[in-house]
Amino acid sequence: MNWNPCYIEERIKELFAGRETLSAIEILDLDIPAEDRVWALLHNEFFSERELQELACDFAESTLHIYEEKYPNDDRPRVVIETARRYIRGRATKEELDTVRYAAQTIPDIAKSIIMTATRIAVKTEAETIAWTAANLAVIRVATKNAEREKQLNIIQKKLRSNVKGRERVKMVYNELLRLLKNLRIFINAG
Repeated sequence: MNWNPCYIEERIKELFAGRETLSAIEILDLDIPAEDRVWALLHNEFFSERELQELACDFAESTLHIYEEKYPNDDRPRVVIETARRYIRGRATKEELDTVRYAAQTIPDIAKSIIMTATRIAVKTEAETIAWTAANLAVIRVATKNAEREKQLNIIQKKLRSNVKGRERVKMVYNELLRLLKNLRIFINAG
């Protein structure tokens, strides 16, 4: 494993239990702290660059309620995250993202580091590092750290489930296309 985990080799072997690799679902089920499961899952082996960027936004967004309770009339953090999401999806320009980030520079410290980290992911390529940073910042800002890690695991689990459903749909379409091509060959050969 080239991820440089914090566990000693013995513990890693114990967790792998003779398996060569672990799936994301198997990692979710490991008997290790939520923080370590979040760290293990925020890698390119499980999520694409874009998905990791979206997760960083999800983590920042999951803590917005804390800021919004204290500053109910200030929507700048939400606007920054929404603009970052649009930028990631190709629906906002770099200039738009820079504009809302600049406007957010005066956000009180309670949310500033989370928001700025989440939006940095939109323009950087090391998404797994940025997603982990966003996850950590979200936890630092929340008093109930373990509950926040569990919330992050739920976010990750939802993303994994949607990926599996998407792959299953692609596989069904692919198999249907193969069937149609086979029927077309039979029809052409018969004609």
